[in-house]
Amino acid sequence: MEEEKTSRIRLGVLLLICTVSLLGTISLGIVKGTFFNQSFLLEQTKKTEYSQLVANEISQNFREDNLEESEYVEVIATSIPQAFIEQSIKVFIHDTYTGSKRKISETTEVTEKIDSVLQSYIQEHQLTLDETEKNKIETMKVTLVNQFQRTAGSYYLFYFIHNMIETMEKGDFLFLIMLSIFLVCQLIIILLSRKNIGRFIRYTSLQLGVVGGVLIIVAGALYLSRLSQNLEFRSPAVQVLMASYIQTVLSYFVISGGIVASLGVILGLYSFARYKKKERFQSN
Repeated sequence: MEEEKTSRIRLGVLLLICTVSLLGTISLGIVKGTFFNQSFLLEQTKKTEYSQLVANEISQNFREDNLEESEYVEVIATSIPQAFIEQSIKVFIHDTYTGSKRKISETTEVTEKIDSVLQSYIQEHQLTLDETEKNKIETMKVTLVNQFQRTAGSYYLFYFIHNMIETMEKGDFLFLIMLSIFLVCQLIIILLSRKNIGRFIRYTSLQLGVVGGVLIIVAGALYLSRLSQNLEFRSPAVQVLMASYIQTVLSYFVISGGIVASLGVILGLYSFARYKKKERFQSN
């Protein structure tokens, strides 16, 4: 009796370890595919039209910071093309993930874009610039370039990516550890249940059900609470991007939990049907 009780305790501990390691493996797998993946962040910039938000923020900040009175204020405020901003953001994200030292679009590149728009405007309206106006324009160009560098290369985004990179190796290592523990525990359960396949199916069903349920409940609660809306950033563009980013990651956890729980239910129903069939066979 004592030996049977000890055996059950060992089996319970084994199932617990296996379940926790499976939960960790799935969770870290999602993290690897989102937080550690620059493609996922780039997809979120497209989804939220981040480049347009950045363009609007650059123009707004420029208008607030600009001290010059000139008819060219609005021309300069909107002189950096959105396509250029979008490409600069892509390069910034890529370089930050890969550890490149290149800064967000060099000053000369941005200045060339501003000059191009200014020249087109001046030629179209047949205007001439005196020395005072030229000095004002140069001052405004510097202000706009600084705003572009700060906004398109947001330090919020930089540190977010940088922190992800710092934890990437630890995350990969932990993922392998969790996966290894799960596989070893699962192998032991298979060996213990080799003479009773029904028992193995029940154990697997239980594991999947618990893991799926935890993912759905925890991630679902965070998703419904709109956790991302409580995060505050000084940059409106980053605020929108991060809100979408976090909500999407949480939805992945919920979806994964639903899939895992469904597999657990299917296996559970199969195990129950198998048990009933065996019971009817024995009664006959």
